[in-house]
Amino acid sequence: MVLLLAVAALTATHQARAEESSPWFQRPRWHEVVLLGAAETLILVDVLQTTDFARNRNRVSNGYAGHWEANPLLGGNPSMARVLILGGSGAALTAFTWYFLPHGVRTVFSAAVIGIEVPCILWNAQVGLSVRLPF
Repeated sequence: MVLLLAVAALTATHQARAEESSPWFQRPRWHEVVLLGAAETLILVDVLQTTDFARNRNRVSNGYAGHWEANPLLGGNPSMARVLILGGSGAALTAFTWYFLPHGVRTVFSAAVIGIEVPCILWNAQVGLSVRLPF
C-alpha cells in the first residue's frame, strides 16, 4: 500500500503545466513526497502492530497485562477487519489530504503525522507488539 501511495505521489509531481498555474494547487516537491512516504510507512507499521494486538489481545508480554486499544475509532478490542479497514482508510485520507495542501503546510502535516505515530509505535513495541503481516 505504501508503495502504491509513493508511486501515486511521484506521478502527481509530473502533472501538466496547466495545473502548475492553478491558484489552489501546487505540485508536490521531492522533500514533501519523502516526508509523506515516511509518514505513510509509520502508519503501516502502527496498523501492523495493531493487527498483532487484535490477533493476540489476551497475550501478556513484557509484564504488561490488561492492555486495550487506545484509538476510540477502533474500540477497546478491535477485530482484524476493523483494524485493516480503518488503517487503510486513515492512510488513504492522509495521502489525499496531503496532496491538496499548499507547500509549507504539507511539510508540517507530514511532520505532525510522524510526531503522532512515532510515540505510538514505540509504546506498542514496549508492550510487546510486533510487526507481522495479518495473514
